[in-house]
This record gives sequence, structure tokens and C-alpha cells, in this order.
Amino acid sequence: MFLSEVLGLGVTWMLVAGLTGISLIRLLGKVPTIKSHGL
Repeated sequence: MFLSEVLGLGVTWMLVAGLTGISLIRLLGKVPTIKSHGL
């Protein structure tokens, strides 16, 4: 594979992981009761 292709895939995966992480954090923020009850 060319270096540009590898870099493009890396950037794409970084964006996907970032969006997934943000959505997960928002979901956890919407359900804070589960965390408080767990503690």
C-alpha cells in the first residue's frame, strides 16, 4: 500500500473512533443514575 493510503485510513479511523467516543460519552452523560447507583 502507498503511504498516502495508509495515512488516509489512519485519519479515517481516528475520525470514526472520535465520533464513536463522543457519542458514547454523551450517552453515559444522559444516564448518570446508573453510575451513582453502581457506586
